[in-house]
Amino acid sequence: MQATELTAHDREWLHQHAQACKLGFDFMLQDVLRPCAANATAAQIVPIWYKGAYEDVSTVLKFIEKDLPRSQIFEQWEHYRYQAVIRVCRSLSQFDARALLVASGFAYQDANVMCKQAGEAVAYAIRELYGDENDGDDDFESDTDDEFDWSTVE
Repeated sequence: MQATELTAHDREWLHQHAQACKLGFDFMLQDVLRPCAANATAAQIVPIWYKGAYEDVSTVLKFIEKDLPRSQIFEQWEHYRYQAVIRVCRSLSQFDARALLVASGFAYQDANVMCKQAGEAVAYAIRELYGDENDGDDDFESDTDDEFDWSTVE
């Protein structure tokens, strides 16, 4: 194919693809040689293919966070955020998903621990607001179930 046959749109896409490869390889090298949470900064500027266009990972994270349910309990909100990131990762290539996980801060966290912490934080908030079940208040029914398996929640 001759260069004259490329449209302006083709040239723009090729430029974006070259930039994605360059930044992606820089991130990949860092992630392979020194896998740690500090790579989140490098991952945030990596363009990934999201909904038919190249978007920086930081932009994709903003899209994800915009649609999260509100919560005054940080651990619960963080768990909602984790679930949303995982849902998006399922539709991405393996490399793009890795960049998104690292940039979001979830690549080096244990999902089961995070899920359990969210459940405990919600239970604690309920206890603080409404008191313990053993305080003699027969009208209160707990919404928490101590035997619920939080690892099954996504």
